[in-house]
Parts: sequence; C-alpha cells; structure tokens
Amino acid sequence: MLIALPKGTNTDKPDLPVRGSDDAWLWACNKWLLAHPDSAEAAQGAVAALTGENLDIAAML
Repeated sequence: MLIALPKGTNTDKPDLPVRGSDDAWLWACNKWLLAHPDSAEAAQGAVAALTGENLDIAAML
C-alpha cells in the first residue's frame, strides 16, 4: 500500500480564524481529527466528537 500526501501535510497547524464548526477539527496542516473523549488526542485538545465504546485494538492482537 502507498499513501501519498500533499507536501506540508501534518506540519504545523496554520494560524487561521475559526469560522465554522468543522474548523475546530483542523489538527495540523491538511489533517482533520475527530477523537473519542477517552483518547489521548482529546486530552490534548482534539474535538471529542466520537461516541460509543473506545476499543483498544493493540490489546486485541
């Protein structure tokens, strides 16, 4: 599998004003992130918009 991303993706989040509800989801350049409230990302300020059981797939291996 190959995943190609535009140059600059996952670099620092651009300093843009929040104008809509989905603007808060911008986590890095070209990267939008929705997190579960129990996740490390939510603890770091990501939008906690996912519901349901937070599965740990590492524990399932």
